[in-house]
Amino acid sequence: MIYKTHAIIISSNEVKEYDRFYGILSAEHGKKDIIAKGVRKITAKLACGLEPITYSEIFLAEGRAYDRVTGVIIHDQFTEIKKDLEKIKEVRKFFKIIDWLLREKSLEGEEGREFFDGLVFYLKLFDQKDSDNLKLQLVKFAVLWKLIYWLGFQPQIFCCANCSEKLKEQDFYQMILPSGIVCEDCLKTLRVVSQKQRTSKDVLKILRIYYQKNIKTAFKLKISSQQANEIRRLTIVALGNILGRRVDL
Repeated sequence: MIYKTHAIIISSNEVKEYDRFYGILSAEHGKKDIIAKGVRKITAKLACGLEPITYSEIFLAEGRAYDRVTGVIIHDQFTEIKKDLEKIKEVRKFFKIIDWLLREKSLEGEEGREFFDGLVFYLKLFDQKDSDNLKLQLVKFAVLWKLIYWLGFQPQIFCCANCSEKLKEQDFYQMILPSGIVCEDCLKTLRVVSQKQRTSKDVLKILRIYYQKNIKTAFKLKISSQQANEIRRLTIVALGNILGRRVDL
């Protein structure tokens, strides 16, 4: 059976003499590995639309092990990203983290569609010549935190992760990852010596917006470079706990 899917190509690996495996993030089917036969031949017509960091509509034939590419329509090649080596490295690093997170569980349905749309939105922002770096970081972190929530790894950010009491209004909180925010009373008895992250009330509000709103909403938020660094630090620690490895953002 032939079917089509909208997808972002995140990786490629050569196989046999002329073939390639591709890792894609599909709007309709989540993360998939597919194969393109003969794509490395000089006369191949599909290769351009299957380059990593490309948004394409891909036509696939169902196969026993891997679905096979039969056609490609390019929607966006993100040419400004591909002109800049540092941008390419940044996107590949970002894709690798997403790939690690989705190895055990993929996203489909409404969550998969929102995730895909949010990722395309981020890439289009990054593809602009004069993109706002702080806005870009806000959207990037929104993609990652939304994925963390959808995969079931979200820390508790609405009440105390230990006693479940409502958090009191204060300028700074203590987040113990992977559990979440812990109130001052519980901190006195828990004797936590590691993974305790100081979290400002403004950053906590942003994390809650990530949880409650669409990924694209992040673009409308205002953030300082200090707050961006704080979210980056929290994201690195959260991902490290989930993946069991150090990540670089």
